[in-house]
Amino acid sequence: MIKKIHMYIAYHTNEERNFIYGYKDKLLSLHKDKDYNGLDVECIEGSPVIDEICRYGKEHHIIQIKERRIDYTEDELERIPYFTLGIKGLNVPDNTLDAGVKYSYKCKSCCSGAVQKNSIELSIKRLLDYDVFLIEPELFISNRVREAFEKADITGCEYLDVIDKRTKKPTKEIFQIKINPVLPNMIRDEYVYTQYVCPECGEPSIQTASPFFYRLSDFEEKYDFYLSKESIFFDCRLHHLASYRIPHIVISKRVKKILEQFSVKQCWYWPVYFEELFNE
Repeated sequence: MIKKIHMYIAYHTNEERNFIYGYKDKLLSLHKDKDYNGLDVECIEGSPVIDEICRYGKEHHIIQIKERRIDYTEDELERIPYFTLGIKGLNVPDNTLDAGVKYSYKCKSCCSGAVQKNSIELSIKRLLDYDVFLIEPELFISNRVREAFEKADITGCEYLDVIDKRTKKPTKEIFQIKINPVLPNMIRDEYVYTQYVCPECGEPSIQTASPFFYRLSDFEEKYDFYLSKESIFFDCRLHHLASYRIPHIVISKRVKKILEQFSVKQCWYWPVYFEELFNE
């Protein structure tokens, strides 16, 4: 396993660029951005060079992104039971909140505690080519993926009917998937930070530039699907759309293998980091 820190550094002057290049021999990689005055830098986590570059970057206001990355061996990957699921959103005009679905909220200001009140209506025809897709903030799957999940007794989720806008009847091709179990708070570090705090209820919105860190005991129930307790708040009011929150989705290795069998192109997976697995 290699723990790395990745930084994107947007420099303004040749002096700033040359300062970073002076550390080239101490870095894992250093690449120039083709289109902008930027450098992609990777170094070993814990290396003194990180502090030196960050100190310089803070003084000159040049570091844009700093995130942790972990490279696993194949044997280490086999030991990891859970992954974060990333899903590419579809290029559709509106999110589901603007397509007829109604919610009640614990807090209307930041959309926390959302409860869906009715079935979602979608134009089905344009969605039939996708096995898994996101129309924010909801997740949908094809019938063949649903059947595979049911055959494998995948737990932690339920399947809701989707109404075809054309026929006004439930479709048999696409289902909404609702995930029920919610994890405890992830382990926080400098790469998990608060993006926004609701002025009405105090609910935070979390961003992370790191693999998710959890304890194995957080997964005692061993469900196949979980939601993170943390969520990201998308304030769309300036764009005249409905605002919404999206928690992160965590899946078991079993779910990952099923999706890989279907060659789902719009999904990607990040291993959840469990300290106990690698500090035995």
